[in-house]
Amino acid sequence: MLIKASESVEVSGFAPESLSVSGIVTNVISPDATGNGGNLTIETRRLMVQDGAIVSVNTFGGGNSGSLTVRASESVELRGTRFNTRVSSGLLAGVVREDAKGGAGNITVETGRLTVQDGATITVSSENLQPAGTLKITADSINLENLGSISADTQAGGGSIELRSPILTLNNSRITTNATGGDSGGDINLQGQLLFLENNSTLTTNALGSNATGGNINLNLNNGFLVGLENSDITANAEQSRGGQIAINAQGIFGATPRTRAQLQTSLKTEEADALDPRQLPTSDITAISQQGGPQLEGIVTVNTPDFDPSSGLVELPVDVLDPTQLIARGCPATRGNSFTVTGRGGLPTLPTEPLHTNNIISVDWVTDNPLDQPENRQNLTSQPLEHHPLVEATGWMINDKNQVVLVASKPTATMNNFSPIPESCLKK
Repeated sequence: MLIKASESVEVSGFAPESLSVSGIVTNVISPDATGNGGNLTIETRRLMVQDGAIVSVNTFGGGNSGSLTVRASESVELRGTRFNTRVSSGLLAGVVREDAKGGAGNITVETGRLTVQDGATITVSSENLQPAGTLKITADSINLENLGSISADTQAGGGSIELRSPILTLNNSRITTNATGGDSGGDINLQGQLLFLENNSTLTTNALGSNATGGNINLNLNNGFLVGLENSDITANAEQSRGGQIAINAQGIFGATPRTRAQLQTSLKTEEADALDPRQLPTSDITAISQQGGPQLEGIVTVNTPDFDPSSGLVELPVDVLDPTQLIARGCPATRGNSFTVTGRGGLPTLPTEPLHTNNIISVDWVTDNPLDQPENRQNLTSQPLEHHPLVEATGWMINDKNQVVLVASKPTATMNNFSPIPESCLKK
């Protein structure tokens, strides 16, 4: 089945009277059916599945289920559950009955933004002993909120989840390939730049069967970071068999700490195998242990981060304290080597090479007689001795009774403002 819509495809709700869900399905219904289910492809700009509705390719019989492919250029949004139930909205591909003979199909999602929240899910699963299918998601961003989940669960070996996205965030949500039997807990492979887990989120490939080993987790964040906060765990644990393998390549890991089985025992203050669960700690942990198998069945956690010297970029600062007054340039007073020229009304004379203009001619008034220079007036003049006041350099200033600024040499009876002292560098000139 192929569905094409230029704008959007929306699947919503269910019928309360019959409890039947809204959905787009290509299922193998009859337990006696031997044929395989058909494939389902949706191509659109936006896909919305909410309130208990589903898009599924399941099998109840002997034939295999088909594969589900979603290509939504802008967004895929999966929200909510069926009213008053725990039946999730979502994309499903699986084997529904334990006695079914068929195998589960695959799910492929290609979109700009993927949102899974409020109990919605994307699941490939198998209730029989057939392995779960493969779930592949390619998106610009993947966001799981409030019990959103991406899973590949099975009674046999766990399925495989492959995620390609620059940004993957989980808030109280999970990505899991748990297995209750078979050989291993499945694999989770992530290629991205930022993995952010918070608020009790989990990324797990745990195995609960007696012979099943923990699955593998490969997180390739070569140019990015892993952040784990608020009791968010990454685990590849096994209940009785060997723990799985976790490999992390990142620029840095913040908040999450790898722990061995012995470290879990110390942190939880117990040696009981059934109690060795990192979820019981308030911290965010990375583990690949065997709960009952002991340390000899410990899994492997490998963390690769760049080697660098944190002090390599530091600059040694001088220990001498600077005197800020020595950093301020201070002007020098006028002393030798300086001159001041008063040219009078005519201005500066022209150079010998310049022509003479009429406005450059200086006129001098004729000398007139002073009446005091006449002989009859000289006899009335009395010679007065002249007071000699030597010129001294001003060293301060003050405000006189006319509110005027007056330069003074010294005045001990009044408040005088001194000039700043002459810098030593000026005296050496």
